[in-house]
Amino acid sequence: MRPSAGAARRIQAAELAETLTPSEATVKTHVARIFAKLGLRDRAQAVVIAYETGTHPYRKPVVPLIIPR
Repeated sequence: MRPSAGAARRIQAAELAETLTPSEATVKTHVARIFAKLGLRDRAQAVVIAYETGTHPYRKPVVPLIIPR
């Protein structure tokens, strides 16, 4: 269904969201823009940052080891 067709039928936003799916190109564009805003080169760098900051669901944050003198 085209978005304009849904608007013409005056369907609810939730119903419209269920019928619309983004294309692969749209998803790639969104991912690229998110990476650009975060200053990331690629998915691999995003995973490294997630591990280092503890935002990855399977990894705790890396805490620098501080040795008292």
